[in-house]
Amino acid sequence: MRNIIGSPTGGDDFFDRHSEIRQLRTELDNDANILLTAPRRVGKTSLALKLCDVLRQEKWCAAFFDAESCTDETEFVEALIRALREKEINLEGVHRVQGWLGDLRKYFDSVGGNLFSVKFRTDQGSFDDQVRSLFDQPAKEGWKLLIVVDELPVMLNRLLMEDKGAERAREFLHWLRELRQAYRGSVQWMLLGSIGLNSFTETRGLTATINDLTAVSLGAFLEVDAHAFLEKLGDDNYYPLSYEIRSRILEIVGWALPYHLQLMFHALRELEGSPSATGVDRAFESLLDPAKSIYFDTWRQRLAEQLEPAGAAMAMSLLTELCRHNAGRTRPQLHSFLMRRNPTVDPEAVQQQLSALLQILQRDGYLAVEGGKYLFRSFLLREYWRRREVL
Repeated sequence: MRNIIGSPTGGDDFFDRHSEIRQLRTELDNDANILLTAPRRVGKTSLALKLCDVLRQEKWCAAFFDAESCTDETEFVEALIRALREKEINLEGVHRVQGWLGDLRKYFDSVGGNLFSVKFRTDQGSFDDQVRSLFDQPAKEGWKLLIVVDELPVMLNRLLMEDKGAERAREFLHWLRELRQAYRGSVQWMLLGSIGLNSFTETRGLTATINDLTAVSLGAFLEVDAHAFLEKLGDDNYYPLSYEIRSRILEIVGWALPYHLQLMFHALRELEGSPSATGVDRAFESLLDPAKSIYFDTWRQRLAEQLEPAGAAMAMSLLTELCRHNAGRTRPQLHSFLMRRNPTVDPEAVQQQLSALLQILQRDGYLAVEGGKYLFRSFLLREYWRRREVL
């Protein structure tokens, strides 16, 4: 297992997660469409790619694509087509729809502007008809297809910036739900992303568009698995870590995300000499150097992408307040903090906003609740936030 930072892992670099693979297989065997929920940097993409490999060995067809670079509905389908073509799935249908999309792009270029809707129709049929034709083959021939879509909420946030973006995002999500329902049993979907799709739909009143999905959660490593991960990482990289060193790493990190463990191992190896407890502390400090803020900046940036400006500003304020208090703050204390910042606002409205934001911040991995107090899950993230926003 290599010391990989940031990129999805596969093959011998993928560690364990056997129970999660079994759970996902059970849901798929029950014809479920899946929403994989997890905080960022837990390893959702790596798990999804591993699942695709497992399914292909069991005679499924599985296609994975990343929607992060897509800006609209047609680019979403183009990414889907590329994923199907790469795995040689329904090539005849893929080539037909690819040509139709090319003609559609030329049309939009000729009229100057994007008037698109998923209900758009040409003399060759509707957008919906063309996409559905991609899935006729597995439905008729009785074989199974899994489509895994990564970073769909990022694409939806980009769509919001287009002309009539909110209306189109709503229409797209309803259409995608209808598509999932039409081929249930032969074509199954798994949606994931570093911004929660449930958070996106919840804040915009669109929860009904994903209520057909079965939510499966992926968390950080349990302590025993984190020890095994670090032990294998050390042994495979000729830098063995004793039980005491591994325990210190877990203690100082506070939340055993695979990504953060890889970061700590990398920083520890950069130091001279054999691993030691003081070396672990120095490695932790080195990760908080401003030059390495790239490792954590996405946690701040995603708030602005995920929330409306007022909600993002309030979330930032809450996190900045909490990074000052390692032991955490109660909900009444956080409410009082927000009221002190703006004493003229309606306290009940602030309470409702606070409740919604705390739920999102917990679900997306920023916060945990212990003993009735909200606090940072990750000590690394907490210290980054403190040095970025306070010190």
